[in-house]
Amino acid sequence: LPTYTSTGRRCRSAATGCSTGARLALSRSSSWSGGLRTSRPGPATAVRSSSGGAPPIRACGQASLRQCFDNEKYYNPKLASKLIGEVRQKYPQNPLFEFVSIIADYENKNYDNVINSAKDFMSKIGKESFYKEIYIARTYSAIGTAYMAKGNWQEAAETFEESISATQNQDMSRWQMNNLLRLAEVYDILGKRNEALEIYQNIKKAKESWGIDEVASIYIKNPFTTEDKIGHLSPP
Repeated sequence: LPTYTSTGRRCRSAATGCSTGARLALSRSSSWSGGLRTSRPGPATAVRSSSGGAPPIRACGQASLRQCFDNEKYYNPKLASKLIGEVRQKYPQNPLFEFVSIIADYENKNYDNVINSAKDFMSKIGKESFYKEIYIARTYSAIGTAYMAKGNWQEAAETFEESISATQNQDMSRWQMNNLLRLAEVYDILGKRNEALEIYQNIKKAKESWGIDEVASIYIKNPFTTEDKIGHLSPP
């Protein structure tokens, strides 16, 4: 797990003067120092099918329905799995639809499937078409959050720590920020309250936190416990 100085520059070890844990220096002038910067999501790009063409609007619409199921009014994870399953049969090599399927598995509490599918997904990143580095953070998020749901807290901590290391040269994203929050929550469970507090506080200092700072504020006052809901796989 990388450590950072007060100016955000990454250290080789804690012995060089950095504190241990996820010290992520944030400033108001530069959202994330030391090569970690915020980036607002750009316009959506077309995700092409295995045959080379962009999937029809109806297929994209079915996949986007999965996101609506995170809303209590429309929440129906079984139907979500059915819909995304139909879409994936037509576009088996589409990473977006594959990841939506992983989310659906999580919502259906198929946590072992989530872990195995996400690890398989990770193995394709950088090797198969359209499986780009932007998927690294969200794939770690799927694995780590599934471990949390199973109560495997040490495995969850290791997963989120790996995520920070693997994405340290990428612009900060909503999924990366959420992984930091998850790591702090897991640290609370493992009794590492000081490390957790440091992450919560740094999230609140971020210029762009995608609303995740509101959750961090709650756990600054009271630590995350096993009584708290882990919630959906996707970030707030």
